[in-house]
Amino acid sequence: MPENGLTFRVVGSESRWAHVRCSFDTSAAGAKKILCVARDVTEERQTREDLRAAQERAEEANAKLGNLSRGISASFGVVEDLRKKITFLKENVTGLDGKGMEALESAMWACSGLTRKMAEMLAETAPGLASAKPIFMDASILAEQIVKSMALQAGSMGVKIISHIPPHTRVFAPAQALQNTLASLAQEAAALSPSGSEVAFYAPAAKPGVLGVRAGAARGLAEAEARISRVRPYATACGGVVTVEMENGALSFALTLPLRRPLALVVDDDENLLYLTGVYMEMIGAEVMSASNGRIALEMAEKRTPDLVITDYHMPEMDGLALLAALRERAATKETPVIVLTSLTDKRAKEKIFALGADDFVLKPLTENELIPRARRFIA
Repeated sequence: MPENGLTFRVVGSESRWAHVRCSFDTSAAGAKKILCVARDVTEERQTREDLRAAQERAEEANAKLGNLSRGISASFGVVEDLRKKITFLKENVTGLDGKGMEALESAMWACSGLTRKMAEMLAETAPGLASAKPIFMDASILAEQIVKSMALQAGSMGVKIISHIPPHTRVFAPAQALQNTLASLAQEAAALSPSGSEVAFYAPAAKPGVLGVRAGAARGLAEAEARISRVRPYATACGGVVTVEMENGALSFALTLPLRRPLALVVDDDENLLYLTGVYMEMIGAEVMSASNGRIALEMAEKRTPDLVITDYHMPEMDGLALLAALRERAATKETPVIVLTSLTDKRAKEKIFALGADDFVLKPLTENELIPRARRFIA
């Protein structure tokens, strides 16, 4: 029987389920005994099934919402094509009277209004995940994704959207809420920018935790403040604050996020590898906790929850796999990323590592080029 026991349906019942665990014991006289403990798990099983059904319904709803968002995004191209045709008529058709030109002007204004309305709808279709768990992200990657997704929209508004955020700019926030915030700020910046200008994402080097969007406009602060009022709920969901300022004739929106330094728990019985792994983590800005075996590491993780665990496979007292299993059993570390270091190359060892819930593994000998990119997947 497996160590975690066996779940089965009670004979003669269509609704009751039981879970039994057995252990072996030896009496003082040397007799072998089998100890069995059974409990009714019907309600637990039903709860899991209800949660699974709810998750499936949520995934289906998110898929429909995604289709709606993609449909709205695709409509930007249609509106942009219409705007170009109207512009062509204005510039190339002669003999139009005042009413004809007025009609073309009205059509252009209608295109602009439709574009802005679709932008608002696009922002609203993204789920507001105020309670989503914050994670470490590379803001440069997120900004580039927004630039690509908003290219058509920005073009229809006569502006170009770009990103100047350097690679490996770490931020800590709920992913969807942060994307909603930055995309909404870019939309407002584009609406305030004159045709032919650029809207740029940036991250001030002297202000860690700040992400900005610069508009190519010289309009007043009052209008900008009024526009970002609808962005503030997204910023609040990120745990951040949005401000606006005028500098050298251009408006800038700034999102200030809480600063958070990732905590890496490094576990290895080899002092040299323990030190080297810690150095690599400090190179990417992480705080490091070190342990020489799994037992010590588990005690440390109970006192301070790490954002990443890097553990050796073979260690005394408690090895890396036992540590991994223990981490996955605890609520606080159930989803903590774990990277296993090993010199084993056979397929079964890898399968065992991933079966226990590891997120990645690195083959020894350990190198900077192997470990750092893998660690950055989880702590940017």
